[in-house]
Amino acid sequence: MKFTFFILLYFSFTQSYAQDNKIIDSRDGQEYKTISIGNLIWFNENLNFKTETSQYYKNDSLNYSKYGRLYSKSDLPISCPKGWRIPTPKDWIVLDSLINKVGIYGIIDTEFWKYDSLLTNISGFSLLPGGYKLTRNKFNFEKISSSLWFNDSTNPKSNYHLHVHHATELDSTYFFHTHKGVKNRKFQIRCVCEKNKSW
Repeated sequence: MKFTFFILLYFSFTQSYAQDNKIIDSRDGQEYKTISIGNLIWFNENLNFKTETSQYYKNDSLNYSKYGRLYSKSDLPISCPKGWRIPTPKDWIVLDSLINKVGIYGIIDTEFWKYDSLLTNISGFSLLPGGYKLTRNKFNFEKISSSLWFNDSTNPKSNYHLHVHHATELDSTYFFHTHKGVKNRKFQIRCVCEKNKSW
């Protein structure tokens, strides 16, 4: 009986969080892995589509292209491929529920982070430590931090984003918030779409 229960639990978990697939962005031919979480399909790689104002960390594609590009808020309406969009604050509720199930280490990729001994990425979400652009000429927190854009289209003054900091082996925190001070800041993007969407 215990063995049967274990198999059912494992099957349920993998079906909920590890339905990996891929999409090809028709704009530039780049391929992205995707993952199913709740009622959404997410990129589980950071977007790497070139816009007029997007940048690689420290403007260095040779060393930092693995993190995808960093985007300003003005990029959000044009960044994702057709049929995909920037996640919303409501989508954050689903991702936060996942974090509550697997723990913060369960959504963090096991490569590239400075401190990796406790990281599991059991969810397959594969959050990368690409840092972010802080001011006009300053990049910061590569290898210890990840920052993703979210978008509330009903409130153009909002600047929702997720910060995940893993600054030491035992210190991991995450913040989902909005604030005014993002004029020159640039974060990564994970596009989403609803399941069974046609495009």
